[in-house]
Amino acid sequence: MPTKPPAASAKSPAAPNRIRVETALSRFPIHSLARKGTVTIDLQRLNEAGVADFKWEVTYNSKHGQAGPLAYKVDTLVINRLLDQIGRPLPELIRIGSLSDVCRALGTQNTGPNIANLKAAFLQNASAFINAKIRYKTRTGREKWAEMGYTRYSVVFTGEALPDGTLADSVYIVLNPPYRELLNHVETRPLDYDYLRKLSPGPQRFYELLSFQVYGAIAGGRSRARMRYSDYCKYAPQTRYADFDHVKKQMYKLHVSHRESGYIARVEYEEVSGDEGPSDWDMFYTPGPKAFAEYEAFASRHAQQSIPLPAAPAHDAEHRDPARREPSQGQLGFAESDPDPFLLAEMIARGIAARKAREILLHLQPGQEPLDQIEYVDSLVASDKRRKLQNPPGLYICYLRDNIAPPADFCSTRKAKLHQQAQQAKDVTLARHARLELAWEEYRSGEVERFVAEVMPPAEYAALFEEHRRRNRAAFRLMSEAQIESLTRGTVRAEIEKRGRVKLLTFEQFAASSGRA
Repeated sequence: MPTKPPAASAKSPAAPNRIRVETALSRFPIHSLARKGTVTIDLQRLNEAGVADFKWEVTYNSKHGQAGPLAYKVDTLVINRLLDQIGRPLPELIRIGSLSDVCRALGTQNTGPNIANLKAAFLQNASAFINAKIRYKTRTGREKWAEMGYTRYSVVFTGEALPDGTLADSVYIVLNPPYRELLNHVETRPLDYDYLRKLSPGPQRFYELLSFQVYGAIAGGRSRARMRYSDYCKYAPQTRYADFDHVKKQMYKLHVSHRESGYIARVEYEEVSGDEGPSDWDMFYTPGPKAFAEYEAFASRHAQQSIPLPAAPAHDAEHRDPARREPSQGQLGFAESDPDPFLLAEMIARGIAARKAREILLHLQPGQEPLDQIEYVDSLVASDKRRKLQNPPGLYICYLRDNIAPPADFCSTRKAKLHQQAQQAKDVTLARHARLELAWEEYRSGEVERFVAEVMPPAEYAALFEEHRRRNRAAFRLMSEAQIESLTRGTVRAEIEKRGRVKLLTFEQFAASSGRA
């Protein structure tokens, strides 16, 4: 369950203005944020067999130099914003606007020196050459391995020739094929765009990196997020110090703006044995009110409804047989008779065929919470570090089709919101309803557990369990025994409830019987 946020100050955090950023490359550094000198960006990690688990090297054109803080701002605040607004699939040619427009977007004055610096920043970004061997996840949950050497995009300034031979009326970028292909298919994550704009490059990069851990900590109910100092220095990149006095001073400068905004409430250090030297530290961050506000805004159903689905390529639509036309991911054409479009989109994004997703959603059972089930399987897929789940879409289908309830201690976004309403809501009626709904779910789970323990013959339960265990093992051959056991307990209890073996009160009956209706 997400932990309770620290008490907010009199001024509540502003509502986050979401920008969705790809997750494959943004965790690796491209820019040097040091104001003086250059930083070598050449990272790799070896697995137990001594083979590179990933490699990331960035080199620069000697004429244009290393991409620095201004180039970083152009990438993260101007280009990423446009990529998010356009949606998917991305076109090859993207109009940025004039350099004066970019100045306004970055909040800088439109002066000759600033325009010249911006032009140099675009050229630094365009000429940064990346040699990468990385794993990343696609929107459908599949893990892919990419091995490529490339620049991300080319830049065309006003008056220069575009690929079709016409003269550019403003600044354009031309996405290079490997980068465009990756952007069209990779997972994304949300960040607060307005907050990014207010930060200087160092704290901004820190926010980009820490947001992974903070979001995961809140979602997992952990009171603190952890980041290792050496990892931060590697991925920022920043100078790594070996003594704590320098470390604390270095990190203080990055923490101060996030403390003031309420993104982090507390910072703690714990010395550990480092892999790359004698001194290293785990840095623990207690999320503040702003972090919780972001989590609620980004994880809530209503926030996610605005996420644009990737559009199907035009040629797919043109060549599809009209007699057998089925809406593509970006052209779902929802009608009033369709199931919840948000849930349908979430299922399709996880690799479930549109037709199968509709079929499941049109046959949901009373009291079923499909978003809870989706989020729980998300957590299983995310924790599958050894890639034992060879068929994630099938696991989503299994949980939704059979109405398998997540474990009672799993705190979904919906439950987290109910808990928050129960604890914090000023509206007494809303708080009472939230508490009642949580109590009803505990009642249902408890009644099924009681039936299994006190009423159902042990031999019957054992036979039913073995039947489901064999079925689950056949469907998910690479799951560990512990994972199969957990899944089977859920499928058995779902079947018991579905068959009506346990007489359960409806929510209204439960509310009336408890005297809290």
